[in-house]
Amino acid sequence: MPGTGSQVSQGDHEAPLGRLTGYCPHGGKHAQSAPDPPPGKTPNLEGLLESFRLRARLRRHATDDRIRACGNRVFEDPTIVTEETADGARRARWTGIVLCNRTGCPVCGSAKLRRFRDSVLRLLGSDSPGWWQHAIFTVPHSATDPWTAGYSRLVDGLRAISKGTGGRVIRAVVAASVRATETTWSERNGWHVHFHILWRLRGTLSLSRKAQLQLAWAEATGASATKGLQFGACFNCDKPHEREHAAHYLSKLALEMTDTSKSAHGEHWKLGELFDRAARGERVELIQEYQRATKGKRLYQLDRRAKQLHDAAPELPQSVVLRTWITVVDRAEFSGLARGERNGDPLAVYLPIEVAARCRGDPSSHVEDAIYSLLQGFS
Repeated sequence: MPGTGSQVSQGDHEAPLGRLTGYCPHGGKHAQSAPDPPPGKTPNLEGLLESFRLRARLRRHATDDRIRACGNRVFEDPTIVTEETADGARRARWTGIVLCNRTGCPVCGSAKLRRFRDSVLRLLGSDSPGWWQHAIFTVPHSATDPWTAGYSRLVDGLRAISKGTGGRVIRAVVAASVRATETTWSERNGWHVHFHILWRLRGTLSLSRKAQLQLAWAEATGASATKGLQFGACFNCDKPHEREHAAHYLSKLALEMTDTSKSAHGEHWKLGELFDRAARGERVELIQEYQRATKGKRLYQLDRRAKQLHDAAPELPQSVVLRTWITVVDRAEFSGLARGERNGDPLAVYLPIEVAARCRGDPSSHVEDAIYSLLQGFS
């Protein structure tokens, strides 16, 4: 088999290699890297496996060719990079693979959320952490409203409260903001799109100011004066566990994208449930609508001032890589794996990286055996 393996020290890398959870912007040839998890934390292989499984089974339902071809094409020799860190953990990833970078893709959507979570963690770890306020914005909706209707009402509502009384309050107390979009669906109420926003406070957000904002939001959107805008925790990021909690909560969709367990809200389906049901042929039109509606939308973002704080903050701690192995896979063999995945085997592209992450020593021969077995099974 043409696959080759080599061991390279950490110092041999002039730039970090593209991660499995990274992406190729616009299908280009320069894979970007997501930050490594903090020391002692390794990627969740089961979560990755679930995202690959869902992507494979949803290919035939994808709304455009870019999502349909995600992870099935190469822009250079496909390679599995395996790293062993100082804590004994292993991680493996494909490089040279073109990904779609769409929110509506189970693999790329989850990756975008993990990168967003890491950005929030870095932002909240800035040298002048200060106080942050969590707020949840919702708008009225009905079972027949499309996803875009709820999202547009939220965006229009934020623009509206930036003026008048609400705008004066925001300018007085908000120094920066972070926004995440959450989506659930239910038979009774349809799409429930809502914003989770973290405000960096420069002044006191008193009860009277909160009431003014709630009233302004109700007037702008027709929402309930008390339920349309709800205020969550106010916390100081001097405490590391509070930073972790805030970042995780704002990006909890990173887990929900592939979490197929039933929602705690009963009748409300999380995105993972919608993906899973569509993979089984149920309510496929919902995921198709979500893919079309979210194309080009910025669902998770830091505003300009938050971006400045993020860039000035220290980078997240990187895991110390002790050893790196590089296994080059023949393009024809990767094409065979891709065909197998398109024909319904969700493990075809995922299994080699799982083998590389779980084995001990040089993974090259183990990866070669796994690919050979898979290709034999397809013939």
